[in-house]
Amino acid sequence: SKEMIQAKVLLHNEYLLLQTLKNLENVENNYDFCIDLIPNEKSKTPTKRFTLVLDAYSDKSCENWLNISEVNHYISLQEYISKNKLNERDATSIFYEIVKIVERIHKLNVCHRDLKIQNFLINYKTKKIMLTNFCLGVVCSDNQLLSDQRGSPAYISPELLQGSYNGKMSDVWTLGVVFFILIYQNFPFVDSTTAALFKKICQCELSFPDGNVRISEETKKLIKKFQF
Repeated sequence: SKEMIQAKVLLHNEYLLLQTLKNLENVENNYDFCIDLIPNEKSKTPTKRFTLVLDAYSDKSCENWLNISEVNHYISLQEYISKNKLNERDATSIFYEIVKIVERIHKLNVCHRDLKIQNFLINYKTKKIMLTNFCLGVVCSDNQLLSDQRGSPAYISPELLQGSYNGKMSDVWTLGVVFFILIYQNFPFVDSTTAALFKKICQCELSFPDGNVRISEETKKLIKKFQF
């Protein structure tokens, strides 16, 4: 099927990118890309299954990813901030680690193109951050322009929506969205329809929520520097 072919392409793409990033600190490791055979209930002929073997930092089969044991202390960063409201200092500290990871992959000319809270894991004890899910990533140079739209709607950059875009700069825009979420636990741009959301993103009219979250002007300026 078309969906199966697309899934195979994404798995193979992630495999190739993780080979490029092999043993890079704070990035999940890839161990193998293999094909095995599984029984087919409708046919006597076994079905081929493509498998990408990665680090098992977190049990994604769990309903909320929260599966901490003596061996594994990693959970989704989204899950973590939903259970632990971050103050400005803690959010900035986590964001600093995230920026360093993205800087490392960019130095190897890899753009992630789907940087979002769900694709980062955090060690519940050490607060170490891991970046996962490279299936939408691409290898590109500093000045290379891309045209295919990739990413999650609330994180997409204006340049990506307008056509050609720089992969690394688009990742940088997304970092600003991630920082905003760490601080406010909400997206910087929200609307009821995708079309209206994309219009807000293209207009780049950022406003900071009023309420119980008190943030310094320095942090607000830093958020705005990420292309807002």
